[in-house]
Amino acid sequence: MDIFISYSRKDVEFAKKLTADLRQVGLKIWIDAEDIPAGKKWSSAIQQGLDATDTMILIISPDSMSSTNVEDEWQYFLDEGKTIIPVLLKPAKVHFQIKRFQYVDFHGQDYQSALKQLCIQLDIKNVPPPVLPRLIPCILTGHTEAVTSVSFSPDSTTALTGSSDATVRLWDIGIGKEIRQFARNKRQIRSVTFSPDGKTALTGSGDKTARLWNLDTGQEIRRFVGHTYTIWSVAFSSDGKAALTGGGDNTARLWNLDTGQEIRRFVGHTGSVYGAVFSPDGNTVLTGSRDNTARLWNLDTGRETHRFVGHMDRVRSVAFSPDGKTILTGSWDNTARLWDVNTGQELRQFIGHTNWIRSVAFSPEGRTVLTGSKDETERLWDVGTGQELRQFTGHTDQVSSVAFSPDGQYILTGSGDHTARLWRVDGSE
Repeated sequence: MDIFISYSRKDVEFAKKLTADLRQVGLKIWIDAEDIPAGKKWSSAIQQGLDATDTMILIISPDSMSSTNVEDEWQYFLDEGKTIIPVLLKPAKVHFQIKRFQYVDFHGQDYQSALKQLCIQLDIKNVPPPVLPRLIPCILTGHTEAVTSVSFSPDSTTALTGSSDATVRLWDIGIGKEIRQFARNKRQIRSVTFSPDGKTALTGSGDKTARLWNLDTGQEIRRFVGHTYTIWSVAFSSDGKAALTGGGDNTARLWNLDTGQEIRRFVGHTGSVYGAVFSPDGNTVLTGSRDNTARLWNLDTGRETHRFVGHMDRVRSVAFSPDGKTILTGSWDNTARLWDVNTGQELRQFIGHTNWIRSVAFSPEGRTVLTGSKDETERLWDVGTGQELRQFTGHTDQVSSVAFSPDGQYILTGSGDHTARLWRVDGSE
């Protein structure tokens, strides 16, 4: 497949980055910024590029949509009956002939997720890994009570922490410094997460509300009201259009991010819902509860589809594998367990913690999992064998929350000792 990149000069840096990433997976890309020899007449070179390629990636922005040169390029492709894949960089008024094509959204979600979608449309199976900064393990200090929840930004440059001190804090994890403090509620913060595009944050609190925040300003955008007890868990849908919450009122709820209105309620648990997450394909919801079970629900109908039974105490944390075929649960019975999504059968137990498991996470590639415990340790496990690979020690109180960086090279932990810590997965300093 030979690809022509059509774009406005004002979007050249994005166009070059996209070109480099697509070339990394073996695609042949033609872009005028790099493929017109010195002394070559521009219009002749563009014509040759258009004729030599069979697919166009059209970068949508206000500048490209007002460019006559860009219009000439995509119009020529239309006339020739060739494939056009629009890529939305910035919202713009789009020509009616282009509107009929399904676009890939690089504006409303993080770059890596959008790149993955583009590669799927191009029938490329191996998505290039994100190029992330090299981080130095550090301790994030400033909270005055337990750090209850942690989250990496999509680009791994910042982190969010939520605390029992009723604050949420944004950190530059490259230097280990606090950027901003916000969400000063009267009640404890129980869950925090970044939106897929990294521009907003969602928090859940003991005040029975979830809130959407602008990360640039620290201002509250919207409040989600309806739960009748503590909100223990919050999550964004992969397209960034919906939110999911799990509450102490035994329900999970789906919300419209734009309006703040409740869309659907997932009812059936007989205890607090501590964990609620979306499946990778966005069609299913997974919950974990004080009633010792984890459950799968159909997103569209709200009906329970599977129940995972086996833990001897409350299920405190849940996670989907990246391929969506298995789930991970962590319990106060000191075990984490791997389950088959289709059959509901337990596949494996991860045994070694000496106290409650408070948090679990899958690595981005799905080969390892991470657990955090009241025994003050976090542990890395091999999914295939169930064997413990590494134990991280340093916290002086329970580990309440664990998270992998998007590239899987780092982990972030929050603890009852009032700190969050950044670690390298390989254990090096």
